[in-house]
Amino acid sequence: MEPISKAEFIATTKQKMALFLDFDGTLVDIAETPDNIFLRKKTVTLLENLTKTLNGAVAIVTGRPISEIDKFLNPVLLPIAGKHGAEIRNAKKQISKITGVDLVRIVEQFASFSKNHAGTFVENKGVCVALHFRGSNLTDDKVRAWVEDNIHLGSSLKCYFGKKICEIQSTNFDKGYAISQLLKHAPFKERLPIFVGDDTPDEDGFNFVNKIGGLSIKVGKDSTSNAQFFTKNLNETYEWLFKLNVKFVRKTY
Repeated sequence: MEPISKAEFIATTKQKMALFLDFDGTLVDIAETPDNIFLRKKTVTLLENLTKTLNGAVAIVTGRPISEIDKFLNPVLLPIAGKHGAEIRNAKKQISKITGVDLVRIVEQFASFSKNHAGTFVENKGVCVALHFRGSNLTDDKVRAWVEDNIHLGSSLKCYFGKKICEIQSTNFDKGYAISQLLKHAPFKERLPIFVGDDTPDEDGFNFVNKIGGLSIKVGKDSTSNAQFFTKNLNETYEWLFKLNVKFVRKTY
């Protein structure tokens, strides 16, 4: 994993770029609850400017539903892969969804666990469900042990442990899948894919763009990550994106 300075050099080659950005932990600081994040106005403005500079080839790839991202980015309306790729809105504002994932039993188990552990809550997104424990004194190891003892995933489900969150979803989609679907169509098609993320679910996106010759960037240096490059924090990520926009703003891109 190299620092962002080298990544900046690679990303500013003559090849046209497609920019894919995680949301929480990448564009905004992670909050104790999903609704309590603070999105800086200058970040929204930067996304709008990047979209113009890259002729629309900017997308959000997130675990959140599309509707939540729209609420935060209003009035900017971007292509978005929500729920880790279970719902995707392309540049033409067409939405595709993956359905039929049965998580009722697991939602009930998470709810029962949460009821007995203060500072936790369950976020049911239909095709994926998350147990948040940032506000509790639970450790990752304790939650992981409970999941291993009580949750039966089978072959159709997988479990992620991120930053004080445990999320379960279908094996039929992930952030790598989401990016692959967006790359099939203009304005992303035949561009150099760049994916920026910060947490465990983003590894699927890193692995995919690495495989096809793209650029993967992690917010926060992590020797266990498969990302090729890293930024130190959100501020450095913002500055790098700002420099990319400035570099190309006067060029025909």
